[in-house]
Amino acid sequence: NYKPPSALDIPIDFRVSFLPKGDNEFGVLRSKATGEPPLCLSYSVVTALRQAIASKRSDDEKEDLV
Repeated sequence: NYKPPSALDIPIDFRVSFLPKGDNEFGVLRSKATGEPPLCLSYSVVTALRQAIASKRSDDEKEDLV
């Protein structure tokens, strides 16, 4: 069974690229589904919070949490 990734599945080095061609000629950028993008986009909130906390801790010269 397929399970969409969760916030705990975000790798430390996260790079994304789009495939130039796909099998679906009719979808947006030949996508096969549209349900996951909002879910995956919500992880940007988690990432932004992580970076904000890390930045504040760095400004206060505190040790990194990770």
